[in-house]
Amino acid sequence: PVRDPAALAAAVDDVAGAGECILVIEDDPEVRAITVGMLTQLGYDVMEAATGAEAIEISENGAGFDLIFSDVFLPGGMTGPEAVREIKASHPHIPVLFTSGYSADHISESDWLDDDVPMIAKPFELNGLARKLRECLDEVPND
Repeated sequence: PVRDPAALAAAVDDVAGAGECILVIEDDPEVRAITVGMLTQLGYDVMEAATGAEAIEISENGAGFDLIFSDVFLPGGMTGPEAVREIKASHPHIPVLFTSGYSADHISESDWLDDDVPMIAKPFELNGLARKLRECLDEVPND
């Protein structure tokens, strides 16, 4: 089916970012570049980390971000969930969205993530990513 670009743009506009900042943790430089491009197109500011340790360093340096978007499996001895747990120790209300190229069954069997953790499978499309991010950001309690 042919997609109407105007309708797609309008659908994305309904769930686009409003200048929030997203910390992207992704080890693959090409995937990270594509993801950053998508997030920028959606109206988000973006910080990038290639490893969990790099993401923790960003958070410890006082950088402000509104959501963590992390790959589940990262090199360097620290998984995405491990990095996120460490970041959330000092930023407990930061929402998180995980992503992976592995199937949900593989991830749930490996006990990498709790069942209630938001997740989007790779490869993701712009509209799906926009909706999932908005859901995560909108669930944050206002305290």
